[in-house]
Formats: sequence, C-alpha cells, structure tokens
Amino acid sequence: MVTHETILWQADQELCSTARAVLTDDGYAVLEAEHSQDVRHPDQIIGIIADHREQWDRERLTRFPQVRALVRLGVGIDNVKVDEIEGAGIRFDSVPAYGTTDVADHAMAMILDLSRQLTARSERLRKGGTRAWRADLENGFRLRGRTLAVVGLGRIGLSVARRAAAFGIEVMFFDPFLPEGTELAHGWPRLQSVREVATADICTLHCPATPLTQHMIDRHYWDDVAASGPPDGQILINTARGSLVDWQAFNHAFDKGVARAAGFDVLEQEPFQEDDPLISQWCKEDPTVHGRLLLTPHVAFASPEAVRDLHEGAAARLVRALSETHGSRRGIQHLEHLT
Repeated sequence: MVTHETILWQADQELCSTARAVLTDDGYAVLEAEHSQDVRHPDQIIGIIADHREQWDRERLTRFPQVRALVRLGVGIDNVKVDEIEGAGIRFDSVPAYGTTDVADHAMAMILDLSRQLTARSERLRKGGTRAWRADLENGFRLRGRTLAVVGLGRIGLSVARRAAAFGIEVMFFDPFLPEGTELAHGWPRLQSVREVATADICTLHCPATPLTQHMIDRHYWDDVAASGPPDGQILINTARGSLVDWQAFNHAFDKGVARAAGFDVLEQEPFQEDDPLISQWCKEDPTVHGRLLLTPHVAFASPEAVRDLHEGAAARLVRALSETHGSRRGIQHLEHLT
C-alpha cells in the first residue's frame, strides 16, 4: 500500500537493493512503476526518479501535486523540461558521472576494433575455418601517430583522450565552452571550429543533444573532410547522442569513402530501420561495409557496476534534494505562475 512520503521509481529496471536502502533508511517508502500513469495515489508521491521513456513537463507533473524533487535516472535530460520544473520550485538533478569510464572504454574499444579489425577478422575465421587462417595485410591501421579530435572535453571526452594518448595517438580537442588555458593544462592542441575537426584521422563525439549540436556532423562537415581531411577518409565514433550526426549525410560520405570507418553506439533513430540502405548492407555483411562499421545498441554505459552506481547515485541525489526542500509547500501547484 502506498503511504505518505513515498518515492516513485519510474523505470523499466528494478531498483537495486543498495539504492533502495538509501531511500528506506531515510524513512521513505518506495513505489516502483514502469509508467507514471500506473500510479494510483499520485498525491502521495513527494519525489520521483524517472528514466528516459516519458516526457517530464508541466502537463505530466500536474498529476503529482506534492512532488518536491525529480531526479533523471541517467546523464541526458532530453526528456525533461527543466525550466518548467525548476520554475515551480521543484528541485531537479541527474546522475552525470555514473558511466564515465564505461562509455570512455566503449569508445576506445571501437577505435581499437576498427584499427586491429578484431571483429571482422574473428568473424572471417569463424566462418571460413582453416581456409581463413591467413594474415590479412590490407585492412586495419596503426594507431600510433594518428590524430584524434575529441569533440566535447567533459568527463567522458577527457577520459577517452587520456586513453588514446596512452596508445601514442596525438590528441586534440574542440570544446568552445571550456575556459581559455584548458589546452595548456592538458598539453593538447585546441581546435577553434568543427571545420578544424575535419582534419583529424579520427573524430570522437562527446557532447549533449542540443539545438546547437543537432546534425553538427552534416554534409558540409564531410565536404570539409574531403577537402582537408586524411586522404583515406576519417573514422567517426559516436557514443554520445544520435542526433549529432546527420545519418543520410554520413551514409553518402561512407559510400564515397570520405568516412573511412565508423563506430556508433547511438543512432538518430533507435532501434535502427533494417531497410535503411547502409544498415541493410551491414546486416548482410556486404564486403564494402564489413570491417568498416561497428554498431552497438546504446549500451556504452552498460555494466553491472555502472547500473549500481546509477541507482545509488539517483537515490542519494533525491534524498539530498528532498532534505533541502524539507517543509517547503512549493510544488507543481505553482506551475500556473510560469510564463
């Protein structure tokens, strides 16, 4: 039975025991529901931990008049109207650091796989047996001495840069939001525009989905790669947000070899459409695609340790937010004052 001082866990995954203890040890009851509309007593919910599947805005929160804090279960806040929530006096937070090393490892693993052709060579051997037991001298490339442009030198981007540098890759970065002198602190060249990113052998994306970053990798970008990038094309890695890349423009660049290879953990449309020309080629192991394209299903963050960190981090942040709003009567009932 739902009681007062109840926390709503709105997610498609079960709350881990250690995170549940964070909430219950502080005196809160926990209600788990996959969808917010399944809650029978919304007026008894004072805090919400929500995943990515529902849009949290003025309309949805009107069902929860006593809510004082909302925590997004994850890094991205694409599905949260933060201005509306905070404008009503409701505390908002997310869990930005939980998957930092996991996503960085995934991005670096994609670079290593494309360089050493691990997946392609393993599959070739599995299917060809002893007939495929021979050296493939034409594919792959050496990492040492290559240039890597990191777009977004935040927690994850910086972690990827440090990993890449350890392999002898020459790191440079583009991030207009970092203060002057960041390049001096790290000892890496700072790029001044996306156009300069096009000159790198490898580009890895680590920025949020915003109107500013929408399709930042578009046909004009690939024109720049063709004009001033590596002669054999650029390698693109995206473990950030699918909307950063114009998929049709990438398809064209990939077909022309301007995009030499790519690794995507995120796509503009998820799951992908199997009738998409490039996806279809990939699924059929077309030799013009095999070994050049890696796809994973938005799992760069995923590990048992990361999930535990995510759950515990969300619970701790919600408890802190509620303690800071203790006794406050402000809530969603004040949304009518927003303009």
